[in-house]
Amino acid sequence: MVAVGRLAHARAHVLAIATRLRSGVRARVVTVTVNDRPLAFAVERQSSDPIQDALVRGQFPSDAVKELWLHFMSAADGPSSTNVIDVGAHLGTFSLPAAAAGASVVAIEASSTNAALLSLAAKANRLHNMKVVEAVAAGGPGTTSFIALGPYGHVASAAESATGEGLARNVRTIALDELVHMLGWSRVDFVKIDVEGSELDVLRGMTALFDPTSSPVIFIEANAHMLAHYGQAPRDVLRELEAHRFDTYLIDPTAPGVLVPMGSDDMQTECVADYVAFRTMPELGSWRIGSPLDREELVERVIRTTETADPDHIHRSYGEGLISAGPSWLKGHDAIRALRDRLEGRPRGDGRQP
Repeated sequence: MVAVGRLAHARAHVLAIATRLRSGVRARVVTVTVNDRPLAFAVERQSSDPIQDALVRGQFPSDAVKELWLHFMSAADGPSSTNVIDVGAHLGTFSLPAAAAGASVVAIEASSTNAALLSLAAKANRLHNMKVVEAVAAGGPGTTSFIALGPYGHVASAAESATGEGLARNVRTIALDELVHMLGWSRVDFVKIDVEGSELDVLRGMTALFDPTSSPVIFIEANAHMLAHYGQAPRDVLRELEAHRFDTYLIDPTAPGVLVPMGSDDMQTECVADYVAFRTMPELGSWRIGSPLDREELVERVIRTTETADPDHIHRSYGEGLISAGPSWLKGHDAIRALRDRLEGRPRGDGRQP
């Protein structure tokens, strides 16, 4: 456990070197309780990042995904022998608790600001078992254009690269297989992937990690809105996992502690969904495997997504796309017909199918 006194001493040291962050960025360290232990996070002094805002308030931005992650970190056999890769680490809400639990952690982050903040947090917590790699995880070595947007940073799409939108900068790329070889690790136990639409590139760079004898547990986000920018869809992410004989489960945002079996032919009803995938089922503790969603549950969730309010109508557009490209039973369902009637006369989304 990280002692409070050590955190206070480390914070003074970290603040003294905060000016070493890139020009214009100043940092501070905040302490948040995670799994009954104080944990230091480094944040920008000024930011519109909602995850940072929660940390500044002293709140760990917990959700079902992090709860399952924290369960696995605490239940791992011999945490000191557990190897973890956090792809798209942001401020370390996955990697820092894993390292504090004793796991060997590599946090991959393409944003130079976030990478610096991660390094400061690791120093504040005296986590010598955590390494920060400033790079984009991809299919192989090289460079790519990356747009830093706090928790929404992403590889520039072809359109963004052509127009210069988003002030993209070149960042080196690295395949996870190459990284693991450089680290000298014989296996990886857990991989978390949250890269705003580039999930397939990450998966294609970790083929050696799909070895049946030592396959990791994979946490992965499928953001339909962002995947569409690269001509991809959630089903493509699930299909890639299926090709390596992984069983994939939706971490149900509406039913705490439930994992819903999902395949590439199943409908992702949320615009952004989180999954856990594995070959061998790990110890789930109080979590349980639920039943596949039936038609009534699918209808209810499609309606909820379509009626979700957001300034850019992203969720509504996604829901409308599910309906317009959906099977006849969905389009003809009374509740869906009523939904379409309610939407008449309101601004409509582009209905892009994920």
